[in-house]
Amino acid sequence: EDDDAPTPPSGLDDPAVSVPGILLAQLAALRALAGQGLDPREVAPAAVLGHSQGHLATQALAGVPDVELLAVARLIGVAGQLVGRRRGLLGDTMVSVSDVDPARVDDLLSDGVVAHLRNGRRAVVLSGPAAGMRTVVARLEQVAADEKAER
Repeated sequence: EDDDAPTPPSGLDDPAVSVPGILLAQLAALRALAGQGLDPREVAPAAVLGHSQGHLATQALAGVPDVELLAVARLIGVAGQLVGRRRGLLGDTMVSVSDVDPARVDDLLSDGVVAHLRNGRRAVVLSGPAAGMRTVVARLEQVAADEKAER
């Protein structure tokens, strides 16, 4: 982590802002491809896949106007922000854990924290309420410190 990095302006990580912002980046990437002569609207790709927010970008290739996609992204972001605020799911609600057996991580989960995303054989992403995340991260850090002391 870069402790000297400037703090980003408040609100940029709010879903109402980040969901449309990510879509804008995806749409810009499609335009950049077209600028390089790789326009997926001109030469249809063999397949188009999108997961989560990536599904919105796939709709751009299907011909849905950008302005409509941005409106949908804004609605999704605002709805996500409202639900997240009501359920305590905003803030530090995700963390990536690597170089550990995912089954071992599962044994340390509690307080509504789950590990539903595996990024590799020894990497998982945890998500849950901010308070639960703090508890689980503290447990993980303690296990790591104990194992380091044993070496």
